[in-house]
Amino acid sequence: MEQPVPACSRQSRTAACVLASAPVHPQQRITALTGIDEADNRILEAAEAFRADCLVTGDRHLLNLEKYHGIPILTPRQFLTRFKVE
Repeated sequence: MEQPVPACSRQSRTAACVLASAPVHPQQRITALTGIDEADNRILEAAEAFRADCLVTGDRHLLNLEKYHGIPILTPRQFLTRFKVE
């Protein structure tokens, strides 16, 4: 049975939403980062399949892309600033 999420702060709810998301099964393989870090392509596949609003990461290879198929790739600080999370 699913447990209720405490409404402590906006950050808690955001994290809970991410953790409660359903599994994503990408339908296509992405090769945007060939020869650098192939595993990062799996992150892009999941973000695209999930139709993510943004991708939050500290990974420099992903951050260097800045955007992938319209999905902004943000640092945690950029995310918090953009979405005004305190």
